[in-house]
Amino acid sequence: MSRILEGDQWLAAAVETNYGEDASPTAAANAMRVKANFDIDVQAEEMNYDAGKPGAKGQLEKYRVVQGSLEGYLAPSGTATVPPALVPLLRGAGFNVNVGASSVDLSLVDPMASASVTGKFYRGLNRRDLLGMRSDWEIGIKKGGLATLKFPNARALYSAQAGEAALLAPDFSAYKQPYIPDPVNFTVQNVFGYAANIAEVMIKGNNEVVYSPENGVVMIVDRKVTFDITFEEPNVATRDFESELFTYGALALQLGEDVTDEGKIFEVAAPNAQLVGISRTFINKVSYLQAKFECIGVARNDELTAKFR
Repeated sequence: MSRILEGDQWLAAAVETNYGEDASPTAAANAMRVKANFDIDVQAEEMNYDAGKPGAKGQLEKYRVVQGSLEGYLAPSGTATVPPALVPLLRGAGFNVNVGASSVDLSLVDPMASASVTGKFYRGLNRRDLLGMRSDWEIGIKKGGLATLKFPNARALYSAQAGEAALLAPDFSAYKQPYIPDPVNFTVQNVFGYAANIAEVMIKGNNEVVYSPENGVVMIVDRKVTFDITFEEPNVATRDFESELFTYGALALQLGEDVTDEGKIFEVAAPNAQLVGISRTFINKVSYLQAKFECIGVARNDELTAKFR
């Protein structure tokens, strides 16, 4: 018997030209350096009628989809104008990716205009095709840890598993090492104009990803971009963030030093964020604020921008 080992799992992914049509990602060109977890979600309805006897009446399946999550790392390509290899997943999570003269720029698109992705999820000799896949996204930045790029709440059209004749060998050579933020390379930590000493940031798209049985497609129907920032609490004479609850300001973060780290720099900014919550914690017996921000669009799809350069 051929066993299915966790170590033999991997995912390939590519952006679809037409929704739900196989983009045919390959092990050589489209391997995704992520930890993937997928399973089927079957929706059924129990029948209820007068049968003249007690007991169950049976169930009928209404539809099934594939759902799961992908966990990877925030990492540059090493070249300012070359997109990172996880770009297909970013596009399937509602980002537009544009290669400019000196950077790779990320911007949000209308939720319903998000690209769709074909995934090939390999588990040993088993393969499941994940057509029409879309997902949520999360960016995690923590000093002293590996920066993360995750795609929770991923959903795809159902397809039955198929068999492979032999194990394939995915090529991960396009991937560089993840960012490891520290006090030197975390060069911009701007919270409402204040130069904060940030310990940790979690940025979430909070995409609402649903399967529409009416249309037979997976859709992103809404989002709410948030920042959760843990930073060292200043003395109130320096800055009183409690007094700024429910006010608006800009957030700006940068990993990597200008010029020195060209090709390895990541920036993310929210021009109009509202501070909606504050609590406190201690890290190494020093007081830190845990601040929650919601990003409010001024125009359409401008809650957040990011770039690799």
